[in-house]
Amino acid sequence: MRLGRRTTANGFTLIEVTVAVAILGIAGALVWGSFWGAMRAKDAVEKAEARTREVRLGMGRLVRDIEHAYVSKHDPLGAIEPRTFFIGDHHLGSDQVSFSYMGHMTLREGAHESETAIVTYFVDSDRKDRARQHLFRRESRRIGGENPKEAGPTFVVCENVVKLRLEYFDRSQDDWRDEWDTQNADGQPDRLPDRVRITLTMQDERGKEIPFVTEARVFLLDPLHFGS
Repeated sequence: MRLGRRTTANGFTLIEVTVAVAILGIAGALVWGSFWGAMRAKDAVEKAEARTREVRLGMGRLVRDIEHAYVSKHDPLGAIEPRTFFIGDHHLGSDQVSFSYMGHMTLREGAHESETAIVTYFVDSDRKDRARQHLFRRESRRIGGENPKEAGPTFVVCENVVKLRLEYFDRSQDDWRDEWDTQNADGQPDRLPDRVRITLTMQDERGKEIPFVTEARVFLLDPLHFGS
């Protein structure tokens, strides 16, 4: 009697299943790592774009304000200080600039305001988180004979600012200055800078400092003076 050939059972062994599961796990981990890395890269790019857009808008606002800066020789009789000025202070931390300009927009009909105002740009700590610094803009409306330097509305122009650096080009000396003062006899009385170089240093998510640089040109260099 001849014995028949022995048949094998269909299916996978335990070792084959274990190897397959391990391969699937490794492949899944690789796919997830690649996906997570792509998502982090996308998030970083979006944050960088948002930061650049915020800086561009903020510096654009500062440039437009400086372009409308002016000084005038017409002050009320008995005035202690000139109502129009351009003062750029240099500090070890961040610079500050305050000047009169013709760019104020009246938002309410019949408001006792004009197109002139005093604008100040400065860097200060966040009101809630003192570890963060922002670039602030303050505008003091000029109304009648009131004090032109009185505090006005203040709002944040750019967040997470490291430093604001301002340089002023003196055309008479053909050189850049760290400070400018139209109210000081030892400064630049009744003269505005030809150009202002603006360097705004920001901080990215990794703590790296990134400088953004632009320039603003002042249009009304000489003081306004109307004949009697």
